[in-house]
Amino acid sequence: MTICISEPEPSTIKDWVNKSADYDAYKALKVRQIVLCGIPVAPTEDSVCHWCMHLIVDKSQSVTLDMRPCGPGNLDPMIGVLNIHPTVSDMANDSSAVEYVVETLMEVAVETIVDILRGFNRHHYRFDETGSGCRYWCSIALGDLENVRIVAAGSMKEFHARVKELHEENKSRFPMPIPKGKFF
Repeated sequence: MTICISEPEPSTIKDWVNKSADYDAYKALKVRQIVLCGIPVAPTEDSVCHWCMHLIVDKSQSVTLDMRPCGPGNLDPMIGVLNIHPTVSDMANDSSAVEYVVETLMEVAVETIVDILRGFNRHHYRFDETGSGCRYWCSIALGDLENVRIVAAGSMKEFHARVKELHEENKSRFPMPIPKGKFF
């Protein structure tokens, strides 16, 4: 189970990034691992997963990078908002969660990773017409971190191989081909 300890307020959205009010308190924390996590959106066996990225800073704490559609009431409800917030993590106790864990190759701060992803324009994303594309976003973000050598070469390819294995076990939960949004 993942417990959000400070949810971002919609009023703090700037340039499609929604940082929690206490961002300054955790932006300098050093990231030890990066976890791509998929959690079913409904409590059924065939429910698809919502994927997000956790920047693990210690055994029980992470900072979550969660790209989600901004939803109804907006000019384009499929435009993504990158929500960034600290999280108390106990994902190992959530049997429905799927994780892909990658060690960082260097000491790197939360803010550095956020800045890198913003530099690659990963905060400008439009989900597909069904609102899907979070796994694709995570995959591309992981590839960016691989390209700047924060994680090992081949990490993105290993993630895709793991998802392919999961697809063979449950085609509904892990659809292929991967639903893709578009960066803008």
